[in-house]
Amino acid sequence: MAANSFIKTSGNASAATSGNTRSTAITIPADIASGVFFLDCTTVASASADTLNVYLQHSVDGSTWDDFVSFSQVIGDVSTASAKVLAFWNPTGAAPETEMKTATTQTLAAGAVVQNPVGQQIAANWVTVGTGSFTFSVSYNLFRANGR
Repeated sequence: MAANSFIKTSGNASAATSGNTRSTAITIPADIASGVFFLDCTTVASASADTLNVYLQHSVDGSTWDDFVSFSQVIGDVSTASAKVLAFWNPTGAAPETEMKTATTQTLAAGAVVQNPVGQQIAANWVTVGTGSFTFSVSYNLFRANGR
């Protein structure tokens, strides 16, 4: 079996974000087998009551979205200058965690990754709470099945 091959790196960024936002969706090739996702929060709000939750969602139709990654929650704090979190998605060869489910948004527990296949459209969705702001980007490396 050939090793997986790297497909692309990109990112979605928001400067001083607050509220609830979804990035522009990207279309991934159908033969993607796994991915590494990186949340790089370069500016963290200063109050501990300020929070940032970032989700990765997938869609098969472009209108119904479902969480498959929920990065660890970033909590504002004067002593924290930045936060960096990796998420590993690799459903290859495993039975789906859930064979049938209702699509949900912003409900996956912080720090969770669902190791199920995903639709060809993915997007980042984020929610902030509090009065502070966060500056962050989400980058990814995707790998094709069978090294194609």
